[in-house]
Amino acid sequence: MNTFDTFNYEKFRNLEPAERGETVASIVSTFVNGTGTNCSAVKSFTKNVMNDHRTLQQATFNLFLQLIESWSLMEEQNRMDPRNEFTVKSAQKIKELLADTSMQAPLI
Repeated sequence: MNTFDTFNYEKFRNLEPAERGETVASIVSTFVNGTGTNCSAVKSFTKNVMNDHRTLQQATFNLFLQLIESWSLMEEQNRMDPRNEFTVKSAQKIKELLADTSMQAPLI
């Protein structure tokens, strides 16, 4: 069942960009809170993103690249502890691997 219909998309669209970002961040945090990496909800999310329009896949990847960029800076900002150390260190390695790119996927 797709419960997106119960989401007030018109109200969401009319929010200021920063408010939309806060709303999505809150939804994602709620989604991942308590789910495991093998959870059927995570698998369903992944499957649906993979089936999304290819341009939207690029846009979604840009979102993740921005997260990677931000996570990679958390150690130098003294915002890392054992709870997010793996994420920060992994983001730093990914950023190194993509050092020759703009950290921005093209939208075609």
